[in-house]
Amino acid sequence: MTRLRLPALPSSAAVVRQRISADLLKHGVSEEIVDDALLVATELFSNALRHARALPGDEVDVNWEVQDGLVSIRVTDGGGLHRPHVRHPDPTETKGRGLSIVQTLAEEWGVDHAGATATVWATLRAQSSATTREG
Repeated sequence: MTRLRLPALPSSAAVVRQRISADLLKHGVSEEIVDDALLVATELFSNALRHARALPGDEVDVNWEVQDGLVSIRVTDGGGLHRPHVRHPDPTETKGRGLSIVQTLAEEWGVDHAGATATVWATLRAQSSATTREG
């Protein structure tokens, strides 16, 4: 598992995307799945910044791995006032779709609490179904 502990700043999202992209491509994950994983990681990281407290040191942990045909992404923060959940915003609202996107792209996702921390995680297939059928 690869772990980054980054400042709880919006600019850190670019580092998350760059590092995950390079690592997943190195592991042979298709570009289509890498794109999906980057979107999921960005949503989870952005939600941590927007809705939760940072970890000590004003940081957020991001972990990912490719194992057993799955890409797993985990973002750990200092928890928030509310448990992360999928919202169903009105069509005119400009926010509130992040976890709906995660739910659509991921095989599964969830939230784990441990003490004062919360980890939102998601898993995606490491290959698209089209690649799996061809291979």
